[in-house]
Amino acid sequence: MSFIKLMHVEKAYNAQPPVLKDINITVEKGEFFVLVGPSGSGKSTLLRLIAGLDKMTTGTIQINGETLDMAPPQERNLSMVFQNYALYPHLTVEQNILFGLKRKGVHKQEQQKRLQESVELLKLTDYLHRKPKALSGGQRQRVALARAIVSQSPLCLMDEPLSNLDAQLRTQMRTEIKQLQKKLGLTTIYVTHDQTEAMTMGDRIMVLHKGCIQQIGTPLELYNQPKNLFVASFIGSPAINMASAVLEDSTLIIENQFYMKLPTDVYARLPQHTPLSVCVRPEHLQKGDVLHLPIVNIEQLGHETHIIVRLADQTWTIKWSGQHSFKIGETLSLQPQHLLFFDAETEVLL
Repeated sequence: MSFIKLMHVEKAYNAQPPVLKDINITVEKGEFFVLVGPSGSGKSTLLRLIAGLDKMTTGTIQINGETLDMAPPQERNLSMVFQNYALYPHLTVEQNILFGLKRKGVHKQEQQKRLQESVELLKLTDYLHRKPKALSGGQRQRVALARAIVSQSPLCLMDEPLSNLDAQLRTQMRTEIKQLQKKLGLTTIYVTHDQTEAMTMGDRIMVLHKGCIQQIGTPLELYNQPKNLFVASFIGSPAINMASAVLEDSTLIIENQFYMKLPTDVYARLPQHTPLSVCVRPEHLQKGDVLHLPIVNIEQLGHETHIIVRLADQTWTIKWSGQHSFKIGETLSLQPQHLLFFDAETEVLL
């Protein structure tokens, strides 16, 4: 039996169109489940519904086999970690961590036991008597995590907890949170708009767009087999390259300029003379003789090189491992590999 189950969940405000439409998901015990999508897609709203902070318009939410549609947050046996840390500025680190346990009436000896376990895990032992203003962003986030850990709730909800941190610290905290989640066996639902966070942290990812589920799957399933053009464009960094195309017999005509012969097993499964969107990942553009494109920019990252080229009225990105020297204006001859084909009208993967 799934640990969390959402069935036909919808949320609308007043007479407005729903901000969440027919959400059906299951989350297994101990799973790190990520909700990802652009701003306004409904991610945080869905998290608030699971937490009981907002009420659904329709649908059913089950946690650990118990239907909790009308249950208040304190009866759902979960913890939350927020984007803004939600720490009390006048309380010390120790007091912030133990605040929820004191309200629940947990015995003092048990409070101290849980406190010591959590601060040792999160390397906060030396900061117990400081107040939040005396901590860095990463330390404040660790305090918020410690507060969630001491509750010993089997379900932890995280709403963009790393978005206020700098890039280097975000990378470090991603690793720490995932290691902590696995060590404690927490079932975690994690909201982010950052697809890199989603890909590196999630056991499974749900992509939301305009309140609708676009796809649910493992990071590599979403990367290699996106169900539609939105998922293909949202997942992956640098972003996937796109172009319009049409198939005539075995020849793919890209942007009315470039001609590419397709293998029989590929073109036999595609519609003829129908507008297509063809996509290729930046790392799947190799040297060849299909596309002859001028270089408009070069990004040297040390471990890899990003080469920006012009194709018709748009730019494509090439990602090659290592260091490569080219000049802006130089023409590259390329061979696309592992193409993805989408219906241009429905935007569904073919």
